[in-house]
Amino acid sequence: MSINEEKKGQAPQEYFLPAVDALETPDELVLIADMPGVAPGGLEVTVDEGVLTLRGRVGASTAETARVLQREFERGDYFRQLRIPRDFLTDKIDATLKAGVVTVRIPRAERSRPRHIPVRVE
Repeated sequence: MSINEEKKGQAPQEYFLPAVDALETPDELVLIADMPGVAPGGLEVTVDEGVLTLRGRVGASTAETARVLQREFERGDYFRQLRIPRDFLTDKIDATLKAGVVTVRIPRAERSRPRHIPVRVE
């Protein structure tokens, strides 16, 4: 199984490419993406023609009245697109965000799941 990068749709001018782990089980494809600083309202997960798009928006971390003395963490939005193999049901995608980690679960189509074939002895 191969998860391919795909350029589809409009990417922001500047963005961070989040690191993504892809895990395949007999039942599903699990994608885990690091997007620190993204709030639940700033995460968008879409799928179009087999292309999964993860877009995370990071809000300002300081109050408008605060004066920044030093900044070592870069701030910015996240954008990543991945082509999902046809063996998976993109209409049944489930996504969660917890502590800056996005987990996307995509179930495998029943017809493509491994199955045991009994052997008859004659």
